[in-house]
Amino acid sequence: MPALRFKTCRLLPGNVRNRELSLIQRRILRRLRNKRRSIKINLSRRENLNTNIKSQTTQKLSLYYGDLPIREMHRGRERTSYIPFLLHQETRSDVIPVRLHFSDTLPQARQPITHRRVCLNNGLVTITHLEVSHGDLIYFKENDARTRGFEIRRSFYIDISVGKIIGKFLPAISVGKRRGKFLPRRTKTEWFRLLTT
Repeated sequence: MPALRFKTCRLLPGNVRNRELSLIQRRILRRLRNKRRSIKINLSRRENLNTNIKSQTTQKLSLYYGDLPIREMHRGRERTSYIPFLLHQETRSDVIPVRLHFSDTLPQARQPITHRRVCLNNGLVTITHLEVSHGDLIYFKENDARTRGFEIRRSFYIDISVGKIIGKFLPAISVGKRRGKFLPRRTKTEWFRLLTT
């Protein structure tokens, strides 16, 4: 019988031949079995931590926001008071015109910002990833306001004067009546549960 080109290594289940295994062979088998168990335990721990789901949600978010780098949340153990990392993406100066229905897509919202046609609190905005705070006024210059006035749809959660096209940024997250204008205090795991559902 000719010799095989490729060797195959298999874990022997027990006594294959009719003779007992030596001490060294038993040790090798024990180590291999323990390795298998430890690999299975590590996989189950990973599933419990939901790291796979977390990475999938961040990938989905980065695809939705136009391949933007999603900021990691605060490092360390769970903290009760912090701004969720999704809010950083939602308060960007290129995402808000989409939410205010000034433009339909993110690239459409970025174009007037890079061409210096969007104003924020009486100042021109040229940075697309600028973070906008609550109560800021976002508006177009007068020439662009006339052309865009006919295209903009009216929405129930924003206050738009179509003549000048001025939109006021209001908090987009639904907050309970007890807390008022403040964000609800949630831990990191609660925010991730909300993202996955």
